[in-house]
Amino acid sequence: MKLHRALQSRSQTAGFSLMELLLVTAIVVALTMAAVPNFGIIVEETKVERAVSQMESLWLNQRLHYLQTGRFALTVDELIGAKLLPTGAQGSTKGFEFKIRHDSGGRYKLQAVRDGSSGWTGALELNQHGHIDGEITNRSGDEVRPYLSFPTNATSSSGASCWLHNGGMRDCHHGD
Repeated sequence: MKLHRALQSRSQTAGFSLMELLLVTAIVVALTMAAVPNFGIIVEETKVERAVSQMESLWLNQRLHYLQTGRFALTVDELIGAKLLPTGAQGSTKGFEFKIRHDSGGRYKLQAVRDGSSGWTGALELNQHGHIDGEITNRSGDEVRPYLSFPTNATSSSGASCWLHNGGMRDCHHGD
């Protein structure tokens, strides 16, 4: 009888109760739910940075095209045809479609339009001076913007060659 009572009292204290298991499960679910939206934003930031990288490549190739032909390319396909971009490079990368827009003044902008996503929309633009602007947003109102403008070459009043960065930072080097 003493053995039966000892086993019975031990079985009541060993392990976790149903309430404890439910509480732990609820905490894990709450933490997971808090992390899921942040994960989606981090993934989108990565896609935006990849699009910015592609835009920088297009920007450089536009400059090369101008040096070779005296004019900017009208389309991404024209850059591919000029063998400035690999043949496999289309006007899109995962989640973005790239276009070259021209205005009446002969200036161009590279545009990356978000596509292929049911949750994120928007566009990024890189002008011919290297300034990136735009935003990608989701239905919840979260925004993803590019971090930096692409450095552009300029000359300071002292004749030094300068690279202008977003936020007004300048790195100038004299031709020494």
